[in-house]
Amino acid sequence: MSRSFEGTGLGLTLVKELIELHGGRIWVGSEAGKGSKFSFKLLVMPDKSTVFHKPK
Repeated sequence: MSRSFEGTGLGLTLVKELIELHGGRIWVGSEAGKGSKFSFKLLVMPDKSTVFHKPK
């Protein structure tokens, strides 16, 4: 497969920086001839305004 144009290469750098700024991490796995898989993990905390409390 050939590309007609290429990017600047900043996309993954920016994504990595944003994920790490939010306390997450990003990693990649690849297999020759199959491609690469990029994964990330972020801690998700519920917004306090959407948490339902049981009435007392």
